[in-house]
Amino acid sequence: MKQLITIALIILSFYSDAQQKYKPDGEPIPYGPQPEVGKPMPDFTLNNITYYKTKRVSLKDFKGKWLFLDFWFSHCAACIQSFSKVNDLHKQFRNELNWIMVGLNDVKTNKGIQTLYEKFRAKQKLEMPSAYDSILADKWGIHSMPHIIIIDPLGIVRFISGGQDITAQKIRDLVNGKNVSFYPKDRERTEFDAKKLMNTTNNNEADDKLLYRSILTKWFGNERQMAGYELDRYVKLPPQYWKDGWSAAMVPLYALYNFAYLGKWDWDYTDTLLTGKYLPRPVLEIKDSSLFQFDYTVDVGKGTYNYNLTIPASEVTKNNLMSLMQKDLKTVFKYEVSIESRVTPVWKLVANPGAIERLKTKGNKKFTTPGTHAAGFTLTNWPSEILIEELGFYLKERYRGELFVDDTGLTGNIDFTIEADMTNLEDIRKELQRQGMDLVKGEKVMKALIIRDPKN
Repeated sequence: MKQLITIALIILSFYSDAQQKYKPDGEPIPYGPQPEVGKPMPDFTLNNITYYKTKRVSLKDFKGKWLFLDFWFSHCAACIQSFSKVNDLHKQFRNELNWIMVGLNDVKTNKGIQTLYEKFRAKQKLEMPSAYDSILADKWGIHSMPHIIIIDPLGIVRFISGGQDITAQKIRDLVNGKNVSFYPKDRERTEFDAKKLMNTTNNNEADDKLLYRSILTKWFGNERQMAGYELDRYVKLPPQYWKDGWSAAMVPLYALYNFAYLGKWDWDYTDTLLTGKYLPRPVLEIKDSSLFQFDYTVDVGKGTYNYNLTIPASEVTKNNLMSLMQKDLKTVFKYEVSIESRVTPVWKLVANPGAIERLKTKGNKKFTTPGTHAAGFTLTNWPSEILIEELGFYLKERYRGELFVDDTGLTGNIDFTIEADMTNLEDIRKELQRQGMDLVKGEKVMKALIIRDPKN
């Protein structure tokens, strides 16, 4: 009996090791055959599929039609925000393709995902079939979502995409046999390499002689979005990291102005100098704002730029970098820039005295719901400043241009739980009102980066 137990443990250990290994940084290593563009789709089985003609399906069941496998998880705001768009596409092309939602259902972070989908299905009248499977995502190394695998009627993987540029017209062209492209999910994440644009700096000797270099280009599809280091962080790096200069890739023009005048593109509640005091985007007082319009849903990143600034290590300070960036932007785009105070419309988080008292932490172990929180979240013993950040995180994506600020007077750490569709302002307000809080419209005086046309 002891020998049988030992053999069983060895087999179990081998199976477990074969099923999932991890990189040094803790990220799972995919196992098994993986979907690759241009190659046959690995066979798979989905059990307990809902709102489809059968409960159990495999790859062969979809042959003869295009298949979109759309992976999502319960804390993915972009996934949930895409539901209504996907539903429209599903209804429009139900005779030409199958669109199957595949929700991750691991107990640790996605428990209750089927219940969550049913809530959105009832609210938005969704019709897409849905399955729940985390094993396939692990097996195929899917770690970020939305993740859409597009398989042709013969079972060949044609695209792996994040879905941002999937449109009805592109699908119509696809099923009609025309050439289309979708922004690839597997584009390599690399920093903007200024050397690729500078034939004169293709060796170490030339690099050693370089005293100053400034390059500004339109983004040309060379990398995925990479904002670049915040300048405060960059100047604290060891000097060897300054050799290739400070870079930003695939960023909109407003981001370069934020870097140049404020030192960073974006900020959160931990930045007490900027959060709630500065507008996150410049105010444009210009006749033609087309240069500031950007669109990540097209493969060439419309309205996005690459920038590199290299200076001697002895000159690397935040002020020097910002000053040189300001001069470069002035040289290229000519705009006048100033920082001024403006009265700004905002959404204010308010709370009655009873709610404030109830929010004060009970002192339990610090905790926050893991991942992102599209269906709600819990904060235990967290600084009060994070509350407006969490509430506004998803709303900023859907309600672009709207600002969310804290006007509760809360200080210290808090305990807070909310269950709501975090992409829907009215859903959030109903839950806040139940707890003696609300988001109300108001005004606040804030600093703003003002960009104007040149005087002459």
